[in-house]
Amino acid sequence: MTLPKTLSKDTLRAFRFIVAPFAVLILGKILFELLAFKFPELNQSLIAHFPESKQISSTINFQESKARLLWATSVIIYFCVCAVFGAFIWNTLRGSMTRSTLLLFISVALFFSMAEIIYFFQVDPLKSPLATIFRFTFDSLNASGQYSENELNIIYIILSMINLLAILVAPFGILTGCCIMHKYHRSSNTTLDDLLSQSKHIKELLTGGSAIMVIGIAHMQLWLNWPLSFLPEDSVHQQIEAITLAVSQYWGVLYTLTMAALYLPAAFSLAEQARRIILSDHNKNPEPWLMENKMLFSLNAQLPQLITMIAPMLLGSFGSTLGNIMPF
Repeated sequence: MTLPKTLSKDTLRAFRFIVAPFAVLILGKILFELLAFKFPELNQSLIAHFPESKQISSTINFQESKARLLWATSVIIYFCVCAVFGAFIWNTLRGSMTRSTLLLFISVALFFSMAEIIYFFQVDPLKSPLATIFRFTFDSLNASGQYSENELNIIYIILSMINLLAILVAPFGILTGCCIMHKYHRSSNTTLDDLLSQSKHIKELLTGGSAIMVIGIAHMQLWLNWPLSFLPEDSVHQQIEAITLAVSQYWGVLYTLTMAALYLPAAFSLAEQARRIILSDHNKNPEPWLMENKMLFSLNAQLPQLITMIAPMLLGSFGSTLGNIMPF
């Protein structure tokens, strides 16, 4: 029995590389939804400590202005990085496969994205920790009484756009990795140049994905800390900030693990294919070639990629210092 053209052996073989990253990503979101069950109550505690008077002090006003501008800075960077990464994804998908296979890959990514969007529309936003990442700050800003209805609408629209991009970028990034590992030709016709090209593109995807996740974590931390500008520097402020940092740390670790689950199996597969070709066709030691072309699957050889992968986790851990290192 022959497989349809869309579901060729190469396509099915490439789909193996989406299993681990999607499993990690979905598991991480499910665990956060199940275990961060006190997080939705946190913004009510935050609102209860807001100044009762709508006339805030000049110090708090300055703090709020700084927090808002830092958040705006992360927004423009996020949009720019998403535009560049989106162009990379489109060029990779469009130039690597037939139209039918391209539609299949896009359909899979859209399925996961639409499932998450539908979930957000169905879930109670006051009880969902995932939804609280958005509601935490927006409800606090609304309760502060410092913003007009038009200003809140602008914030809402911008956040909705960012949330939509955040939902789309991970599935499409994962499917792009699957696309890079997809080959038209038979395995027996694979050359070292083919594998080297695939290795280069999977590293470019890793770099772009890491950049997206890093600015995403930075944006999340600045967004969650925005309403803290209405609180004095006391124990309550420090406790809530510690919780928002823990949230950023969680997502930083999750994104790092997701990228590792995509990149490491792909890099190992490419290295092993290259090793077999060199041994069978050239009867030489493959180590020098793999080392020279940065394809050797070892800790030292893959150190730049390992640093790239853990960047979101590192930023999540140092998220509390973002307000000090941003140029304001």
